[in-house]
Amino acid sequence: MNSILVSCNDTKISNTSYIFQLIDSVKLPAYSYISPTALCVRYYFKDGNEYLFWGNSPQNNIELYNLSLEKHIRSISIPEEGPRGIRTIKGGFKVLNFDTIFVNNINTLGDLYIIDTSGLVFDIIKYSTDTAVRNANSYINLNTHIIGNVFREDNKLIIPLRTPFFRKMPDENTISHIKKFNVYNFESKNLTTSPIQIDPDIYKERDMYVLSSVVSLNERYYYQHQNSPNIYYTDDLTHKQSKKFVSEYFIKFVPENTYATPFENVKHSFYYYSLQSDPCKNLLYRIIKLPASDPQLTDGYDEFYGKWDRGSIMVFDADLNLLDEFLFPTHGLYSWYECFVGQKGFYLKRSPNHPHYSESKITYDIFEFREVEKKDSAL
Repeated sequence: MNSILVSCNDTKISNTSYIFQLIDSVKLPAYSYISPTALCVRYYFKDGNEYLFWGNSPQNNIELYNLSLEKHIRSISIPEEGPRGIRTIKGGFKVLNFDTIFVNNINTLGDLYIIDTSGLVFDIIKYSTDTAVRNANSYINLNTHIIGNVFREDNKLIIPLRTPFFRKMPDENTISHIKKFNVYNFESKNLTTSPIQIDPDIYKERDMYVLSSVVSLNERYYYQHQNSPNIYYTDDLTHKQSKKFVSEYFIKFVPENTYATPFENVKHSFYYYSLQSDPCKNLLYRIIKLPASDPQLTDGYDEFYGKWDRGSIMVFDADLNLLDEFLFPTHGLYSWYECFVGQKGFYLKRSPNHPHYSESKITYDIFEFREVEKKDSAL
């Protein structure tokens, strides 16, 4: 298979260049009761096998696939009613292992539910007790289309809090109360709040959503906001640092209400979509939504639901050294909302626009990030 694109900028690391190369595909059964799109997709690796947990929210199920065998294993059916049920899984989930799946119940503010593969709730963690301001720091996000997460660290659960969106610029006092992380201790059942505060600069871009994504790599936590070029990181949940990386494809931010409809607006939009970590290669991927190359010829519905005309990926090592940025001119052929990183590389799901799309399969193309030695030119 040929590479879909090659970096144009080979000056960041001396004597090396990089490519993202299409190396393989995986096809999963898409039965009639399984939604072909998902807000949450979680990869899990155990005992040499790769698994995918697929959020089938219309059925309130999590579909479990064996990626290695391209096989549907079972539907994890979550009851919508009763003391061990969850009304909806639309708030997303995070898989720690087969016995521990954290589910964000958007109907119960401040509660994080824990289930296993039976689909029944066996514990609830209260991660927030501040319910005074509903759109403020009282929510988490566990949907992978913007990479929400929780992290287990020894006997603690690290809980990144959702960054609130304000229609008007918040005052300094309000911003000072916005925190980034809560920490739950499984032994003591105590909840503490990290002193790390939100950077007030993210509110300078008016009418831009401030959705953040958080990932971990080598016990370091990295996070970003969609309207800022900064990537923040912390090793101790007490102090944070940041580095600024402006995409080479950046022109300007487009406020949410610039155009008549959100479908028209998104065709012109640029934002730093999300972060993904690659523990196999010890890398970070920053996914960026780019403006359509020709908005008049682009389907706004596709753009709005993640089937972008163009995206790019910035690749960093664990110390946040930028290795390169790659343009993905996918032209609506892939759905970025269900992308993930696995053992083989970066997985992008084919959209119905793809010439080899199949309604009976959920098909991912796998792109591997590779370093290529540069050859000296002949004298």
